[in-house]
Amino acid sequence: MNRRFLFFVAAAALLAASCARHEFNLSAECPRFADTLEASEVSGAITLMVQSVPDATLYPCVERLRPGWEVERIDVERNRSTIAISSDRLGDEFLRVYLRPSCDIAADATVYPTEPDEAGTTLHEDIDKTLAGPDEEGEYEGSWWYEFDGGCVRFEFDAEGPGVDQIADDVRQAFTFRPSDPVLELVEREFGVRS
Repeated sequence: MNRRFLFFVAAAALLAASCARHEFNLSAECPRFADTLEASEVSGAITLMVQSVPDATLYPCVERLRPGWEVERIDVERNRSTIAISSDRLGDEFLRVYLRPSCDIAADATVYPTEPDEAGTTLHEDIDKTLAGPDEEGEYEGSWWYEFDGGCVRFEFDAEGPGVDQIADDVRQAFTFRPSDPVLELVEREFGVRS
């Protein structure tokens, strides 16, 4: 084989890898709330999530997971990112958090007021829940959708087991939203790239 052929094979492999879906086992923890961020303050996963939906003014991140909860995986593709959360009590990937440019919201979803850390969002919920009795396990299934300028975050639940009676409060304490601009400005400042 000649060198030119090997070069083209290597270039094609790199191109294919750069266009593929990226999966990370990195941190989804929130950086500090600030107008200017340093590279050491933002995880690679958060940086790529924000870049995946560059018109979104907000992105979801983890403030504090409950004991027994863990980030199972983070997937990043063009126009979509996913954070999957597993729990020793509620199941594997009982929660998936999707960042998208827009969402298909269930027609029968109810609109609710948002919390102060969710300012600038509109919350829609479509949840089926069966709370646990003394000798049974409860279930919490369905979605929350947060709409905001340039994007939408969907929290998709499929939880069963002890703890579903407090899952809504636990998830609201675990996740928050941060503005995308400081992350996009960091990428532009550090790498000269604006999404």
